Amino acid sequence: MSASRLPIFDETVQLTNLWLNELMEAVDWDDKQRAYRLLRATLHALRDRLSAQAAVHLGAQLPMLVRGFYYDGWHMRDTILKERTKGEFLSHIEAAFKQDPNVDTEELVREVFKLLARRISSGEIADVKAMLPPGNKGALARCGERGSEGRLTEARAAQREKGASCSMNLIQMKRGLLQRSRKLRGSSAMNCSAMSLKGTSTRCGQDAASTIQPQGSDLSRFQ
Repeated sequence: MSASRLPIFDETVQLTNLWLNELMEAVDWDDKQRAYRLLRATLHALRDRLSAQAAVHLGAQLPMLVRGFYYDGWHMRDTILKERTKGEFLSHIEAAFKQDPNVDTEELVREVFKLLARRISSGEIADVKAMLPPGNKGALARCGERGSEGRLTEARAAQREKGASCSMNLIQMKRGLLQRSRKLRGSSAMNCSAMSLKGTSTRCGQDAASTIQPQGSDLSRFQ
C-alpha cells in the first residue's frame, strides 16, 4: 500500500496542516477544526467579492488541498457581489460560528489575512486589495505592513516547513534504499539456490554480502 502512495498528496496535506497550525498559533486556539472553518469561511467570503479572473489567480497560489475547499460551492459569475461594507463581509464568517458566538470575528479575519499575506506573493495581495470594495480593504491593507513580529512569525513558519520537507525527503530515501536492499537479498538468494552446493554457495553468500554492504552503509547515514 505504501508503495502506491503519491508524494504530492502527502505534501499537500502536510502543507495544509502547516497553514492551519500557523493560524491556530496566531488566534491562540488548540482546535484544528475551528481553524479550518475560519480559513474556509474567510476564503469563501473573499473569493465571492473578486472577479472570476482574480478568484482563479488567488486560487492558483493556494496549496492543492486548500484550493479544493476554496473552490467548493463556487459559481463563476461575471458580476461581483454588491456588498460594500465590512459588516456585510464579516457576517459571512460569523455564519460559520453560529454555535460559537463569543469569537471576535474581525480579529480572526485579520489573522487569516495576515496568513495569506505571508504565504502569497505580494503582487497577488495587491491585486486582491484592488478588487475589494472600499469598506473591506482596510484589514487586508494593514496585513501588508509587516513589522519585526510579522517577519519573525514568517521565518518560524518557513523553518517549520523546511524541516518538515527535509523529514519527508529522508523518509522517502530510506524507503527506496530498503526496497533496493530487499531486492538484492532476494536476487542473491535465488542465485545461490540455482548453483551447486560444492563451494559455490559459500562464494555466493560472500558475493551477496559484498553487494548489500554498500546499501547498509548508505542507510546508516539516515539513522
